[in-house]
Amino acid sequence: MATACAFVSCDRPPKTVAKVRKIQILQLGTYPVIDSVVTGFKDRSAELFGGTVQLTILNGNFDSMTLSTLARQMSSSDADLLVSVTTPATGTVVGANRGSKPLVFTFVSNPPSVGFNGPGTLPNTTGLSDVVDYEGTLRMIRNILPQATTIGYLLTRSEENAQVVYNGFQEKAPGFGFRLVVAGIGDERDVRPAAEMLAPKVDLFLLGGDNTVAKAIDTLLMSAKAQTKPVPVFACDIESVKNGAIAAYSVDYKQMGRRTAEICGLILGGADPNRMDVEHFPATALVLNDTSAKIFHVNIPPDLRREAKLIVP
Repeated sequence: MATACAFVSCDRPPKTVAKVRKIQILQLGTYPVIDSVVTGFKDRSAELFGGTVQLTILNGNFDSMTLSTLARQMSSSDADLLVSVTTPATGTVVGANRGSKPLVFTFVSNPPSVGFNGPGTLPNTTGLSDVVDYEGTLRMIRNILPQATTIGYLLTRSEENAQVVYNGFQEKAPGFGFRLVVAGIGDERDVRPAAEMLAPKVDLFLLGGDNTVAKAIDTLLMSAKAQTKPVPVFACDIESVKNGAIAAYSVDYKQMGRRTAEICGLILGGADPNRMDVEHFPATALVLNDTSAKIFHVNIPPDLRREAKLIVP
């Protein structure tokens, strides 16, 4: 049974780690949400392990060739345990590692997309998954924009996680009176023309679990604001709201990183990853951006203001 952990601490302490062990972490690239997971991991590791664990953090810089090189290095290194952050990083490490070292993945929206379908289905591997609140997000948008019908959605089709989140919104949207209008992109350079193409055709933009679009959120926002009538932008993570989206239901990504460190401690203390299911972190915290709401000429209802965990001024 998977454990649900959100904005509270998970308090199963790991067993004592008796000697210096080595953990190597591969993150997809530098971006605030990803960095929050890594920071949470580092902070909790310092609390739990002190000097008994040596951490090495590797950065793929959003480049598939770099990810592949680093994943191969990790799998052939003397590390005692591997950690991968995001779906693309995890898929690459899984392919290189082939179960030879214990692997804990984190920030993976759809574990089956990397081969994990339950304990033992991916040898020597377990992890944590961020769970998008599809219905909550669509209900929140409907509450803020009661007349809206079309959602503009930029999609990096080569990203497994992005495709999974898009499919989730595509399935749920009709139930809330929405239709998704999608524009496929290959990399960050495609964001501007895709956004400019969609903007006149949609009532709003929604940024789902897409690393490429998240990196280029400034470009998306610029295109949305440049219209005669600005096109509101919504998201699914706290950092995108801090960067200018109007609202999102978000996971606490730093807490996810902290829990990832705890899982690593359990494994270094003797727990068998083949017997450990994925732990799910649901997106339960509503985050609002007041400045963006004014820029996009939308009113945030009082009930959402009362519910919000954070309102960016």
